[in-house]
Amino acid sequence: MLSACSRWLAPRHVRSAHEASTSAYSPPAPGRRAHRARPLERGDRESARHRAAHREGAFRCPAPEARRLPPAPDPRRVPAAHRRGSSLEEPRPDPTGPGGLTAPAPAEQTPRARSPPPACLFATLGHPRQAALVFRQRNWLRFRGTAISETTVEAVGAQRHIIKRPRLTRLLDETTARIILLVAPAGYGKTTLAREWCEASEGPAAWYQCTPASSDVAALAAGVADAFAPSLAGRGTRLRESVRLTVGLDARPNTLAAMMAEELSPTSALLVLDDFHLVSDTCAADFIELLLAQAHLKALIATRKKPSWATARRILYGEIFELKSHLLAMDHDEAKEVLGAHRAADVSQLLVAAEGWPAVIGLAALTGSSNNMDLHESLYDYFADELLRAVPASLRPQLLTLALFPSLNASALDLFTESGIVSLAVDLGFVSVDQQRLRAFHPLLRNFLVRRALENDADELAAALDTVGDHLIKNCMWDDIIALLDEFPSTDGCLRKLIDSGSADLLRDGRVSTVERLVTMAHEAGLAFPALDLAEAEVAFRKGRHHAAHALAVRATATAKAASPDIVRGLILAGRSAALADNFQRSIECFEQAYEAAVSPTDKINTLWGQLMAANFLELPDTERILDELIAVSHDSDEAVLRVAMARFSTTCWARGNLRDCLTYYRSSEHVAERSDDALLVSAYLQTLAHVYILLGEYEAALQVADRLDQIIENKNLRFARPVALGTRGYAQFGLGHYAEAALTADRLEHEASKLRDDHCILNARHIKARILLAAAEYQEAVRMCRIPRTGNPAPSVIGEVLVAQGLAYMCLHDWKRGNEALRAARAITRSLEAEGMAVWTEVVYAALQDLPHTRDAVRAGIDYVEATAYVDGFVVAARACPRLVASVQPFEDHLDSVTTRALLISTPHESNDLSPREREVAELITVGLTNREIAKALIISEATVKVHVHHILEKLGARSRVEVARRLVVRDVSMQRLGK
Repeated sequence: MLSACSRWLAPRHVRSAHEASTSAYSPPAPGRRAHRARPLERGDRESARHRAAHREGAFRCPAPEARRLPPAPDPRRVPAAHRRGSSLEEPRPDPTGPGGLTAPAPAEQTPRARSPPPACLFATLGHPRQAALVFRQRNWLRFRGTAISETTVEAVGAQRHIIKRPRLTRLLDETTARIILLVAPAGYGKTTLAREWCEASEGPAAWYQCTPASSDVAALAAGVADAFAPSLAGRGTRLRESVRLTVGLDARPNTLAAMMAEELSPTSALLVLDDFHLVSDTCAADFIELLLAQAHLKALIATRKKPSWATARRILYGEIFELKSHLLAMDHDEAKEVLGAHRAADVSQLLVAAEGWPAVIGLAALTGSSNNMDLHESLYDYFADELLRAVPASLRPQLLTLALFPSLNASALDLFTESGIVSLAVDLGFVSVDQQRLRAFHPLLRNFLVRRALENDADELAAALDTVGDHLIKNCMWDDIIALLDEFPSTDGCLRKLIDSGSADLLRDGRVSTVERLVTMAHEAGLAFPALDLAEAEVAFRKGRHHAAHALAVRATATAKAASPDIVRGLILAGRSAALADNFQRSIECFEQAYEAAVSPTDKINTLWGQLMAANFLELPDTERILDELIAVSHDSDEAVLRVAMARFSTTCWARGNLRDCLTYYRSSEHVAERSDDALLVSAYLQTLAHVYILLGEYEAALQVADRLDQIIENKNLRFARPVALGTRGYAQFGLGHYAEAALTADRLEHEASKLRDDHCILNARHIKARILLAAAEYQEAVRMCRIPRTGNPAPSVIGEVLVAQGLAYMCLHDWKRGNEALRAARAITRSLEAEGMAVWTEVVYAALQDLPHTRDAVRAGIDYVEATAYVDGFVVAARACPRLVASVQPFEDHLDSVTTRALLISTPHESNDLSPREREVAELITVGLTNREIAKALIISEATVKVHVHHILEKLGARSRVEVARRLVVRDVSMQRLGK
């Protein structure tokens, strides 16, 4: 009996069931109140043993929603047609008769002797990994030793049925909310309802099953991408690749969400997230929130805990529709359809006791028992124990092992190919089947088996855990082993094996937070071994803690066993960490040790590549030797060919070799870049190729390569590479004379690089701006722009180029002392090809501006440098900063090739030949330095007319000042004469 308060609080179907079944219970003795712990006591039989006061059952205190349902919602919120009716409402007759998968259970029949009654129907039980649970009645099963695979399950014995719940699917059909939440404890049919609705709905659905491993935003993003891929036609592969690359470089939720939202737009697919409560308190939940907001996706989310972003305001305004446990609970009609042959009174009694919980009602149907409905210590223990008795004692350890697998895929079932336990588990209902596919072990039964093993035989459970863990690790099922460790954290052996065998694969997939969590678990367990230090070093490296990463990697290699692959891996990591910590000498030492220990060609290439990059940064004399070794060990793979091409360029710049030879090798390997699938390597290759073209003065070709690079960055979402690509475009635009565009590009470059704290690219942006200011004769501003920042650690070659540009600005200001000091400082820092080439032409400017006697010798030295290295870009910068340099070079025009000469042509949107005769006259007077008033007097026109002509001249030439107009006219005229045009 319910108290007055309880009757008021209980849901309507519970109140009705109690009121209708009062006569089946004996009244309390005179003068005594009914004991509230014995609500099911009957007058004609022994009282049932009551559950614990706090209602802790076999599966450890269900959630409050499972023990007592909340009050029914406001009737105005749910249409009357969809509200649950009274639990004792008479069933409506079916005019069509039984038939099909949704047919009601057959009427109860009196079985004949030795003849099995019909199989009872079993409802869907909605749990984390199932679509439907289809069981056979255990009392009439005959064991069959047939192994069942994941994809094909033969239906044997009685026909299986799946109950439909149109009352709930109608609610989902009629809502206009973009996001639907199914919020209830385990066993309320959330997963089954979601599958039923998706199968009946039009349009594709992207289904993702959350696991404990999904708390890593990288794993969640990759899984969601895989779920969407089939519905995106040709864009599915691109989405997967973009996620893989983005995860490996920037696994922040906002970055991943923005990328995926851009790739998914537009899409009509429904995103379904099952077991979302497993990630609700992690940054992975933030990723889902951002993705839903930015991509405007429709979503169906099944969870035991409402997400924090599902606010009451959003529910009130209809953006989110929430279906709670009191609506998901079964009513009388649904329970009777599940229980089948039971009497109506038994159905009502069980419905009241279970409070409409579909999982318990389904277990009751599974046992096929119509008596003993007063239940023993708990509903769970009673029904689960009834099922377990049908399993032979010799197979129960294998049943426990099967229950411990987080997912029942083909690799998991390989462990049971001979025992036949899978067939028996399906027949008894321990394992769910949907459309002839195995789904998962029944969660309530699984918990019962685990708890029973803990109480009766902990050694048996430990042995089963070791067997499952070894099998999962052997088959690289990393997410499943992580889920197992989350549930049984004391399994130290599995944890150690996972870190040892799986950390490299997880890191390769960008699962940094997963590896970090495993490292924390290992430290809490008091474990210490080389692979743990190496995994911790990898995490520190990816989080920017380079000093710590270096120390941990060195310790891992010192304690690793001889000939262990962890030694080479640890030394390579130590070398990279030292380089990023600005300790390049130590980096070279680590890479040299790694090269000595390396066995595979790939490891040797990686170690030599690391040596070469560090040696180039330090500008060591043995760079060419390292390059020769790299070429010797390189094989014919695409990666090796492209890396050798980039290494040749780096060595050429350091050794001041001929860029034409370098370009020849690039052109011979360009077809390899076109067919390579490694977007990171191809982008680095194209950046280097564009740099070669810029140094050669072939700016049009450099801009074409920059366009290809931008396309790869956009298609593959390589956001981290955008600053370098912008720098390439800015230098090419300056070379073509597109100063306004170059200035905008430099601003974007500085902004992007500042966000990434990329000191190298920030200095490149300032260098481009300094070049533009030099071409505009803004020498003081150019000096200010070339100040070297005191923070950061840009490459010495870049610092040298900026110092030379500063020296050129000082020379143009006739500040000879500071100009020469800047050149000496640059040469002391670097001996790179670019810095030395700019310095040579700056010395020519120094001599030309003073008409020094050795001006001709200085020009001769500059021409020789161009002939030896093919470096033209420095000559172009100096000529634009000081137009008098052109006249000094004119006597040597026979030594200048067509590329060098054409580099002086300043391409603008309109050529000077587009000027009208009057505009040409005004432009020539501007060249000699006349003001607008003086030009007006000379041409006998008004000053206002001169202003109009000057405006048109600036617009047609793309110039920003009168000085730039003069320079462009002079340079163009001289260059056109030299080309014979």
